[in-house]
Amino acid sequence: MIGISSIAFKKMGFTHYVNHGNGQTSCFAMEICENCGEQIQAANGIGGSASDIPFYKLNNMIGVSELPAEGYYSDDLGGEACNNCNG
Repeated sequence: MIGISSIAFKKMGFTHYVNHGNGQTSCFAMEICENCGEQIQAANGIGGSASDIPFYKLNNMIGVSELPAEGYYSDDLGGEACNNCNG
């Protein structure tokens, strides 16, 4: 298990995970880019291991095949942007 309680894990708001295929996983929340409208990876994701996948499924997380673009705050746009749109 990833070393945090199920309650703490849920409070972190993670909704998705990706299995990197090398025994490691990443957990993250999804957001919408305010600039281009694409789904993006919210900040503050964490890593885990493939042995955590049953825990992710138990917490109704959605598995994806690859990490989406990362979101970040753009001063130029005054809001969310991502690597897809290079806001």
